[in-house]
Amino acid sequence: FVVTMCPGPDGNSFLSGHLDGSIWRSCFETETSPRPTHSKIAVVPSCVAYALAWGYAGIVAAGNDRCVRFWDPEGREGQTFDYTSDARLKEFTCAAFNPSGESVVLG
Repeated sequence: FVVTMCPGPDGNSFLSGHLDGSIWRSCFETETSPRPTHSKIAVVPSCVAYALAWGYAGIVAAGNDRCVRFWDPEGREGQTFDYTSDARLKEFTCAAFNPSGESVVLG
């Protein structure tokens, strides 16, 4: 089941987060890519990624495990920030990059 979606920075693709923790990238047909593609690019192992965003710098996903995970645009795992020790934080439900794709905000 799809639980979240976000557009790609190129305007021709999107990411979808699924109930099993997987994140899939789908690309539409373009002049340079004559066939649509659909591929699994990442997995959030311990929760469902309700907060999902894709900017030029990469991909961010977070959920109810209080961890924020980053991947590069090709799906290679980057940095993880663990907020489990902060009792004030409950879960992440939304994420958005700024227009340049260099900064992200989560809530």
